[in-house]
Amino acid sequence: MLEIVNTTDDDAAEKLFASDPAHLDYGWTKGCVIVYTMARSAELVGQGIRMNAVAPGATDTNFFITPMTEKALELSTGQWGAMATPEEMAWPLLYLASPAASYVSGVNLVVDAAAFGGYVTGLLEAPPSAAYSKVREPWGIGF
Repeated sequence: MLEIVNTTDDDAAEKLFASDPAHLDYGWTKGCVIVYTMARSAELVGQGIRMNAVAPGATDTNFFITPMTEKALELSTGQWGAMATPEEMAWPLLYLASPAASYVSGVNLVVDAAAFGGYVTGLLEAPPSAAYSKVREPWGIGF
């Protein structure tokens, strides 16, 4: 991940991604976003620039709902009875952009109503998808 994150040449980055099919996996690419956020935030903090990432949970948008199976949709909404609204995802972003988060930088804020924590600990059944197939492996992050 660090090799890709530290690559400034787009063509070289594409070659690195193409070098291993696992690099196209959702969990692996999300991991790259998280590592990139950590690395760049450490570089930019001295300039007064904060950088964070958000890992949104199930959100009621066509992008999320259309490809889901009925079972995956049930698992995603079962604990709460509904998916998050786009507005519920916007509030954490507004927080991160506000003065209230002035000392927050380099974090990946998980905004999923405890779903990921439940999957990692085994208290919730993870949706049946490749993205969650390794969620309980060491580090509990699936990549």
